[in-house]
Amino acid sequence: MEANVTSHPLPRPPPASEARVRRGHEHARGPKLRMPQQLHGRTREQVELSGEFDELVASGARTTTLLVGPHGVGKSALLSALDDAAAAHGAQVLRAKFDPYRDLWGSAFVEALTPAGLGADQPRDGLPVAIERLLLTLCADGPVLLMLDDLHHADPRSVALLETLVRGAGGPLFIAGTLREDELTETHPMRGLLDPIRQRSVPRARVQRVEPLAVDAIEDLLGELLGARTRLGRLARIVADKTGGVPLLVSQLLPLLVSRGLMRAEPGGWAWDDAAIEAAPVPDDPVAMLRARLETLSADARRLIAHAACLGSRFGLAEVEATEPSATRERLAELVEAGLLLRVGRDHSFSFTHDCMRSAARELLAPVEQQGLHWKIGRRLLATLDGPALDEHLFEIVEHLAAGLPDELDASARIEIAALNLRAGRRAADSAAHNLALRYLCNGMEVLGDLAGSELGFDLAREHARALQLTKHGLLAEAAFDELLARSAA
Repeated sequence: MEANVTSHPLPRPPPASEARVRRGHEHARGPKLRMPQQLHGRTREQVELSGEFDELVASGARTTTLLVGPHGVGKSALLSALDDAAAAHGAQVLRAKFDPYRDLWGSAFVEALTPAGLGADQPRDGLPVAIERLLLTLCADGPVLLMLDDLHHADPRSVALLETLVRGAGGPLFIAGTLREDELTETHPMRGLLDPIRQRSVPRARVQRVEPLAVDAIEDLLGELLGARTRLGRLARIVADKTGGVPLLVSQLLPLLVSRGLMRAEPGGWAWDDAAIEAAPVPDDPVAMLRARLETLSADARRLIAHAACLGSRFGLAEVEATEPSATRERLAELVEAGLLLRVGRDHSFSFTHDCMRSAARELLAPVEQQGLHWKIGRRLLATLDGPALDEHLFEIVEHLAAGLPDELDASARIEIAALNLRAGRRAADSAAHNLALRYLCNGMEVLGDLAGSELGFDLAREHARALQLTKHGLLAEAAFDELLARSAA
């Protein structure tokens, strides 16, 4: 039994490669494990995607591939691997991510295409035609790769727009998307697109399921990460059992094992005890696993990432500095190095590596702390923005203020917040986002409370009645209109 649980020091490399391996040891023996950038266990998928892009360039036809799979399985990373194929052909790459808290339908398309010339204030009614025309114009200059992440969060009109693009003609346009199919409801509009693609009734479109990593792929990953190429089979099987082969969880389990002393950097390299790792209790829920990983950070790092999580899925250095003065570029870089955050673009922006990571980071703050922080963020945005910038961030502001609303507010503050919700409700209604409009209008009426007899209260009630009608709450809408008529006659 003793022989089966001994540690695994790395063998000394041959002298000819000593300098190269020493650098590898220094990399592995640093204070944090750095996950390899290279994808493991995805060779077939990468070859298929690259081949499709090559064929697209040769034929000039429009092509669609949708990658489906559970959260953390590596869909977005695989999608990013298309960048190399696109670069080889000089293609223009446009990318956006659907967000469950996105304000208006089509916002992800606007985000992707604004850098290519689409007006950020493009009226939503004309959006499908404007996007189709712009894509055809771009394709006239060369191949275009349109990457859309998290389509399971797409609203019905965005899915309808996507289907129009997928079924359209003209290229060379490669549409690549990711979604968590297991999170789609039975009536989610994406099912209406996935089914005909699988039935091959949509030309040049396919659905590719991304599976968890096999044990041999995990063994290969461990070999690159630890600098070892032998005696990794049992460790790979243990990691596979504890993570289900989900790359996101693999990437967080290994630093967790180091923090618990179950993997150690020694003079000869990394050492570990297979039996101890196998016996170690590890959360089997993804969010719980990530929460355990976050608990290994310093107190300052935990506070920083928790504050960042309240800001949103994407945030800038200045934004997080305004809520957490100890935030610095260096501290954020540490979180990037730890595999918890990603750098986005060239404007010092950051995003979370995964939605689950953001959820786990938010839970580091007590509910009352989250409430206070959201209120602070909303008030800061309101104080620093005006004109078009305020309109652009209006929904973000009212969401923060709603999440941070104090138990007691004076009359002037209640009127101010109610007016903001009225403004947001009208804007949502103008964009046909009627459920969103209803929520904002309800919030405004609730905040106004006993001041509902004012002109502002009447405007809120009227828009609220209209929103009820447009969201098919017929009886409630009728009662709301009757109340308005009685109020007008009084």
